[in-house]
Amino acid sequence: MKVKTPPTHFPMRVEEAYKKQLNALVDLIHEGVLKFLDNHKVPYLQVDDIYAQGDLFNPQDPSDVETFKQQLDEFVKQAALIYGGDLAKRMVEQMIKGSERIANNIVDEQLKAHSRVQNIEITDDELKFLQSKAAENMSYISSIGSEYLNKVQDAVMRHLTSGTLGSSLAAEIMDITDVSKKRANLIARDQTAKVFGEMTKYKQKKAGISYFRWSTALDERVRPRHRPLEGKIFSWDDGWGGIYPGDEINCRCVADPLFEDELDEADPDEFFQQQTELQELPAFRDVPKNGMIQRTKENNSLKARGAEPNEVIMMTQNGAPYQKRYFDAEGRALKDIDYTDHFQPAAHPVVPHVHDWDWDVGGRPRQKWRKPNDGEV
Repeated sequence: MKVKTPPTHFPMRVEEAYKKQLNALVDLIHEGVLKFLDNHKVPYLQVDDIYAQGDLFNPQDPSDVETFKQQLDEFVKQAALIYGGDLAKRMVEQMIKGSERIANNIVDEQLKAHSRVQNIEITDDELKFLQSKAAENMSYISSIGSEYLNKVQDAVMRHLTSGTLGSSLAAEIMDITDVSKKRANLIARDQTAKVFGEMTKYKQKKAGISYFRWSTALDERVRPRHRPLEGKIFSWDDGWGGIYPGDEINCRCVADPLFEDELDEADPDEFFQQQTELQELPAFRDVPKNGMIQRTKENNSLKARGAEPNEVIMMTQNGAPYQKRYFDAEGRALKDIDYTDHFQPAAHPVVPHVHDWDWDVGGRPRQKWRKPNDGEV
């Protein structure tokens, strides 16, 4: 009788919990900002459309403005420390432990179905990976808080000097809050998928499983380049050009293990034909052999020319994704995916967004921003 292997499923509840916590953190920062403005009698439009009234100071008096600026600077520094501390650490620990536990339980159930030994112990490599992801996520959460506070600080001072305190300032603060929550949601899904995907890989390989079947979410949000991979067989040594389920940003794909009896039933000719067909896909040819992101740069601008052919470079700020640039076969910029609004929420209301490059048009080759296509980010 053929054994039915329990499927691998994406840890949606872990993602949702992490997303909820990160959004709550943004709300906490938002409340702290409003309390600071209230304490200093800065007029802004409340949620219930009531103005917080009172004279902050004389905006024409340089000494008053300077005093407030110093107090705002101190508030931003102290708030950044609070929001990036123990609270953030607990959020990260819960996400990582939850993703690892679910990956372990699923692999255990799959092994049990095939009468294999369960309860695979965690390895040193897994521990190192989990520690690195914890540090990475702490930097992401810290960057959410610091970026939010810096934007609010800039907005308050700008509206103060221009005399537009009130509903105009309130609208910009709400825009900043919305953008921060979108970024928090991206981090929650992406990091949950990466931890879960890597833990699945570790545990299946440790159990002696050499091959897996690629399983997508089978909905309209699956990126076009992943749709042809549904149901296809890959080895854990090679993956798809060095890419595995959960590797790419916001990827919800998972890996179903293939046990010996299932491999015996697979048609070798069909398997090799599949590999040939996949390598003919344009999406495959565009993927660097060692994975999507070949290099990461911290706080550096990315050059538009002179990169390696088909290279992909991720630029980070404070350890968080800032911009990913794709290059064409001639080493010229082909496409940018930007993960912030460049401190201009009105000009870039969608985060992340895309800038295409067109070297055949006159003028600036980097085009105006556009919304990402389904599955593009």
